[in-house]
Amino acid sequence: MSRWSYCNAIINVYTYNDIPNFKELIDVVLENAPEITGSENNCVYTAIDFMQGRSSSFPCNKCPIFCDTITKRTKKYCPGINSGYLTKKDIQNCLLNNLDFKFKNPIMSYYDRCKIVISDMHGLRDKTKDETIKEFDNFIKYLKTVFNKAFKVEIICKKIL
Repeated sequence: MSRWSYCNAIINVYTYNDIPNFKELIDVVLENAPEITGSENNCVYTAIDFMQGRSSSFPCNKCPIFCDTITKRTKKYCPGINSGYLTKKDIQNCLLNNLDFKFKNPIMSYYDRCKIVISDMHGLRDKTKDETIKEFDNFIKYLKTVFNKAFKVEIICKKIL
């Protein structure tokens, strides 16, 4: 009797770094990614929803003048402290009131993003759930460390049985 496991997921991959040819780079990354295997077929990785543009929200904790207990720096104006994110209008106000010019460009920089869909195509034969989870975790670790940790990786949903 065969053992079966199942692995399906959607992962958001994005970067605030200036990476030329983001789409081609993601294709290369997926071609060289560790596989989530089964004796008949492996999981298929598909990149979709490529986007490029200015960030409409910026993580407040990435702000170079983020108020913390170590530096004791405070912001004159920061609507993002409570929400955790700054909207486009909030970023403009924050920049005008808090930052020297040299810090403005990194915060307003472009970002690229896409989603990666992982599909087991009807199951992974001769695999246990624990083996599949380990391979999935290796895939995520690979995405997070590739190209000197240039990518941010967020698991939107996953189902491993």
